Amino acid sequence: MLINYFDNASTTKVDSRVLEVMLPYFNEFYGNASSSHLFGKKLKPTIYNVSKQAPELIETKTKNFLHYC
Repeated sequence: MLINYFDNASTTKVDSRVLEVMLPYFNEFYGNASSSHLFGKKLKPTIYNVSKQAPELIETKTKNFLHYC
């Protein structure tokens, strides 16, 4: 049965490719990258690298891409 779900303002299904890449960050490598504790310090380089790759992946200019870290 095909179901059309139109309420993506409240939630959006995560693409399986994104889920596969993000799963470790939901289970193992979680924390606030802006914090000074060990969890945050370990994540900061990852956040920085992703912020450099993301604009290309979503086909936008770097100046249009904001991240908070």
